[in-house]
Amino acid sequence: LRGRAREREQLQAEASERFAAGYIQCMHEVHTFVSTCQAIDATVAAELLNHLLESMPLREGSSFRDLLGDALAGPPGAPGRSGWAPGGG
Repeated sequence: LRGRAREREQLQAEASERFAAGYIQCMHEVHTFVSTCQAIDATVAAELLNHLLESMPLREGSSFRDLLGDALAGPPGAPGRSGWAPGGG
């Protein structure tokens, strides 16, 4: 029974991580779009991205928030960059 419980916990952890990875990919797509769309105000773009970050469904102790900064970081000085920084509020 202990082996089954551990296996179930491992499967749940892997599913959570895959979901979080997909969420991060989606945030990356949103970031790319709002960074290149001149019709979107930079403040609104930053608020949207911060809302998505705050809503991110992660387990305690997950390293995805650290990875998120790398995933969303564009080249410095990129045109249309919103000035959004992970963890900002």
